[in-house]
Amino acid sequence: MLRLAIVTFVFAQCIGYTIYVMFLVFDAVLAPEVRQSTLMRWLCYTVIPVVGVFIGYWISTMLLELFPGRNGPSTDWVSFR
Repeated sequence: MLRLAIVTFVFAQCIGYTIYVMFLVFDAVLAPEVRQSTLMRWLCYTVIPVVGVFIGYWISTMLLELFPGRNGPSTDWVSFR
């Protein structure tokens, strides 16, 4: 049970911080006038979180070494031994 909580914590932190950093980069790169347009607000609040979830998920699987192998994804982290 503790292992499952740790895995969930790592996934949540990686995804959350990835989205946070992407918002910081978005704010630093674009001028306030550009960020206030409707298209950029849509991009900021729709696309960035979705992309951040995929990147954060990838980072967490690399950290936890949950690589998919030839026989499918690794399930060692859920073993009840």
